[in-house]
Amino acid sequence: MAQYQLPDTGSISITRAAVDRLIAGRDGGSALAYLCLLRSRGAIGPEQLAQELNCSRQEAERLMNHLAEMGLITPTEEKKEYSADELADALYQQDFSFLVSQAECLFGETLSAGDLQRLLYLKRGLGFSAEVLLQMMQYYKSEVRRVYGPGRRLTMARLEKLAQDWKSRGIATLEDAESFLHRREQYLSQEGEMKRALEIYDRKLTASEQKYLSSWMDMGFGSEALRLCYERTLDRIHSLNFKYMDSIFLSWHKKGLHTPDEIEKGDAPRSFHRQEEKQGAKPVQSAVPDEDETARLKRLLDSMKEG
Repeated sequence: MAQYQLPDTGSISITRAAVDRLIAGRDGGSALAYLCLLRSRGAIGPEQLAQELNCSRQEAERLMNHLAEMGLITPTEEKKEYSADELADALYQQDFSFLVSQAECLFGETLSAGDLQRLLYLKRGLGFSAEVLLQMMQYYKSEVRRVYGPGRRLTMARLEKLAQDWKSRGIATLEDAESFLHRREQYLSQEGEMKRALEIYDRKLTASEQKYLSSWMDMGFGSEALRLCYERTLDRIHSLNFKYMDSIFLSWHKKGLHTPDEIEKGDAPRSFHRQEEKQGAKPVQSAVPDEDETARLKRLLDSMKEG
């Protein structure tokens, strides 16, 4: 029976990309099925999903297939152990033989039998083409060098984890991979500037913070808009809070406001006096008495004199 793999985010959450795909799919049943799978971290099959949604197994399978077609879940068979004959046959195939030679060149060592098993699984089990796997290996090596410096040993086990991550992101074709790598390069080139806008100087960004920054950049916001959002966050809650800032960015993005000029014109902060008027604050009464009040005071004084 096929299992369904979802990204392990550590919490029950749904990405904006997933929401967009579910809305575009126009199938409420698929949305409910996806929520059930998120809650269980993909640990349920069609039978359990049918019970959760009170539907037939056939309908549950249809919903799971629809989610797979949208790229929200990945149907995979259990990891297969390839025999020596199967590995030998694969090595006779030009694309896999070329992939092995490139992997050994990038890794700087001869691949073991276990490494060959993993590499063949990435190609056959996960369905990546040789071209995409080559891009993946090059990206993996560059990331290791960027984070740890030169000399860090590359492992096929970590490459497999990266492949699982790409699969969960829906990266399947060479075009998908190139688009992802281009966005990643853009993020890395602007990360320092974005950190300065947030006044973060003495530490690295956490993985969660990096995801927030990447998503804001994908929406079209630059460092100046980030600085403006940061300042408004400090004005309102007096501390840096990525989740709060994300709500502001989502609001601006929905309104089509991305540059500082657009934001200032389309979502200017409310002044204190405008807020008071909106809340129905009463105007201050004039200290000058009217004519009736003056006459009343005069009569009072006259009566006091007569007494």
